[in-house]
Amino acid sequence: MISDDSLAKFSLALTIVGIVALYFVVQNTEPVRLEIGDISHAMVGNHVALNGYINKMAWRGDNLFITLENNGSSIKVVMFSRETKKFSGLRELEKGDEISVVGRVGEYKTELEIIAEKIEKI
Repeated sequence: MISDDSLAKFSLALTIVGIVALYFVVQNTEPVRLEIGDISHAMVGNHVALNGYINKMAWRGDNLFITLENNGSSIKVVMFSRETKKFSGLRELEKGDEISVVGRVGEYKTELEIIAEKIEKI
């Protein structure tokens, strides 16, 4: 029979292995690359990547708001100040630039949007 001390050590070791495995799974999860028109309300919370052209762009403080278009579809992209401060060159973006966006699908007042984690000019 296994002693209580041995069982406790085994349980602790198994817990640590599980946490480390979860960490690596989360770190290696790639966003799903989509077209703007393929994004739906069922995808809220999903991690996505998409490309498009800037149709409108506005700064409110350090928060960036973009309307992204591609192939006849559009979506709003929001990058909040905690993220915009991590990237240089965002203020040089302008209407017509092609960009790549990585973020999570969100919903604000029933409208779909992308909460951006990364924006790069292509």
